[in-house]
Amino acid sequence: MSVQEVANFLSAQETRVLRLERQSLLLSSEKNAENKPLFNKGFIAKCQDLAQGLGGL
Repeated sequence: MSVQEVANFLSAQETRVLRLERQSLLLSSEKNAENKPLFNKGFIAKCQDLAQGLGGL
């Protein structure tokens, strides 16, 4: 998943997704040709479940 797709999935801003990735709170699985992070959809879904259980992002 791209940063934009993750932001839409989590209902968050792209800058927040990038910050969470920089802080190692969202782990990217690889980088694209533009050196932007790409994420595993299963991992992001687990993060969303955890965040909802803790009161949101």
